[in-house]
Amino acid sequence: FHDWGRLTVISDGGERIDGRVGDPSLQASKPGGGKDAKDRRPTLRGTTAARYYALMLTPAAIDASFSLIFALVTGSWSRLPVGLGFTLVVLVGINLLVCATLIYGPLVRGVERGIDHRTQRRINALPMRSAAWIAALLVILVPVGLMLLHEDLHPGLQGLPIEFMFALSVLYAALGGFLVYFLASAFTVRLKRQLFTHAGVMIPASGGSIRRKLTVVLIVVGLLPLMWLAIDLYFFRQVLGEETSPITLDQALLIDLAASLVIVGMAIVFLPAGFSRPIGILLDAVARVGRGDLSTKAPVTTNDEIGALTDRFNQMLDGLREREQIRETFGRFMNPEIADRVLRHPVDLACEVREATVMFTDITGFTALAEEMPPAETIALLNEYVSVVIDTVHRRNGMIGAFIGDGLLIVFNMPTVDADHAANALRAALDIERAVSGRTFGNSKQRLVTRIGINTGEVVAGTVGTQRRQGFAVLGDAVNLASRLEQLNKDLGTKVLLSARTRALAGDGFSFRDLGEHTIRGRHAAERLFTLDHHDVPDGAAR
Repeated sequence: FHDWGRLTVISDGGERIDGRVGDPSLQASKPGGGKDAKDRRPTLRGTTAARYYALMLTPAAIDASFSLIFALVTGSWSRLPVGLGFTLVVLVGINLLVCATLIYGPLVRGVERGIDHRTQRRINALPMRSAAWIAALLVILVPVGLMLLHEDLHPGLQGLPIEFMFALSVLYAALGGFLVYFLASAFTVRLKRQLFTHAGVMIPASGGSIRRKLTVVLIVVGLLPLMWLAIDLYFFRQVLGEETSPITLDQALLIDLAASLVIVGMAIVFLPAGFSRPIGILLDAVARVGRGDLSTKAPVTTNDEIGALTDRFNQMLDGLREREQIRETFGRFMNPEIADRVLRHPVDLACEVREATVMFTDITGFTALAEEMPPAETIALLNEYVSVVIDTVHRRNGMIGAFIGDGLLIVFNMPTVDADHAANALRAALDIERAVSGRTFGNSKQRLVTRIGINTGEVVAGTVGTQRRQGFAVLGDAVNLASRLEQLNKDLGTKVLLSARTRALAGDGFSFRDLGEHTIRGRHAAERLFTLDHHDVPDGAAR
């Protein structure tokens, strides 16, 4: 269909105005939903930064919990301040300094400068970078801490075995990195949603996997406590012996049990959000679409299959919006009920030959009228007139085939079948005459008179044009004759002229006046013509 009268204006201030001739008004908007880009630029400081730094303190909380458990089981409260002080300096001070300098700080500055591809990669990599830093810190911290504090913890022992310190540091690093990764993933979900809501930024997924995440969860939650237990059993039996250890084996096993409960408890509390929140965001978008809101979009908040599913959902929404736009476009040219029928049961618009009733309309004296009026007022008048004609035609199952200056080409029985197309065309003609004559148009309150030519015959209809741009055209001798009849109204002093074929198909529900045979310009044989007496349209809805 012809994209008639599309208008886009960019003002000196950068304001974009989109509209279409025939629309009652033009809509003005600015990029970013009417807000300045500066106002929409997000910030990751304040509460958002506090959330990130809080999750990075998870290893400190774990270490403090283990120190407290050790003190409770052994009664060694004097050693607790030493352990907590070491935790405060390293896992809090040094940890947050590195995060602010090398991990989160550059991300904040990148977002505030503008979210480019590099910043998007930083956001997607935030969970892995945060987890890698914590794991590296713990791998170094645990052996150093044990070497500094082993005399206090194990008096008389010359030094802890390297393999023990290495195994313990790996377990601590795996636990800390595991929890930080999933906490940072949940934080990234919230962060991406915030960027999408406040800045309209959609950060695509980058190829993660739910299977890998679940595998890591099962390994850490299932095997880490067992490995901890195995290390303690080996250490007590092969290295220390209960006579040189400050705690008994039973106490060590009790500590391991308590530590395992802490690990499982933190996993239960914090990990489900990393999976449930992205699904909840997607389900919320699905619910809005179910309520008919096709303007919604779901932010891609994860790098795994959920993110890929969200991206496919957004693509599906694009298709639905395109279908809705097509339906609205059809509705500009035909009755909306017919448009819905065409979309539900697509017809072949490539090429079709069928008998149809063709109508041409034109405004009497419009050329002279346009010369006297400013262009803007002329367009406003024409828009009002076209709106009246289109609404009237749609009620009678007609389709707008083309806009030709101040005239319209209207087709009945195309592209959907209408067995009563000739009668509906005459009803539409009477409706148009009555609607136009009963009102004024434009700011100047002009009275308009419409000339109408109607003919029924075989036409060919279908899409014409190139692959890039196409339109729906109706061609044939019947179309040409309808156009000639509209023009002949000027010579005969009539408002509506119709051919004998239309008269025969329309039936006897109208008051016709036989005008006899007339020679039509460009045709060899004379045509018998009729006009309508202007009375009320016969009862009966258009079919």
